[in-house]
Amino acid sequence: MLGVVNKAIEAFVCQRYGDKLWADLLIDLSLPGYEFEAMLTYEDGITYDLIDRLAKRQSKMHQDVLEDIGGYLVAEDSQASIRRLLRFGGATFEDFLLSLDDLNDRVALALDILEMPMIRVLPISAEKIHVRVAPKWLGFSDVLVGLLRALADDYGALVFMDRLADTDQTECIVLILIDHHHTAGTSFELAASS
Repeated sequence: MLGVVNKAIEAFVCQRYGDKLWADLLIDLSLPGYEFEAMLTYEDGITYDLIDRLAKRQSKMHQDVLEDIGGYLVAEDSQASIRRLLRFGGATFEDFLLSLDDLNDRVALALDILEMPMIRVLPISAEKIHVRVAPKWLGFSDVLVGLLRALADDYGALVFMDRLADTDQTECIVLILIDHHHTAGTSFELAASS
């Protein structure tokens, strides 16, 4: 797993729960004081162990922790660059969802060594969309659900989400667009303000 993933987990933990919890998680993993390098590759098990320890310390299910991380990546002011990058996918939430097919290519342009799980979008009807995720990283679909929930809020869309078990080993997130303009959403401009 690329270190940037562990750095994102570190930022989430430190901003939401404090530096002490992050230090305690590193001690749990016998890595006291360790600092992950964003561009180095680490064993996947280290990342999964971080999530496991965090879930136990917060008395939460892994799925809930991962969804919280996904939401953090979009909703937190300190992560505004990720939100901006994703919002370039479309003027509406539906446009954004349909652009997820290109997300892997867009991420590869910015960080080609990340090798994210493949995402496929299948429009089922005008209101229903399936987002399929290859099972490359355990829990990635949970992170994606949190990210999609936060972006739906950001766009002002009211969306129902569920998961389907697939026979081809992909994970499937089902989105039903209830109201495209439920709230005004958060304003978005192409140029960042200075």
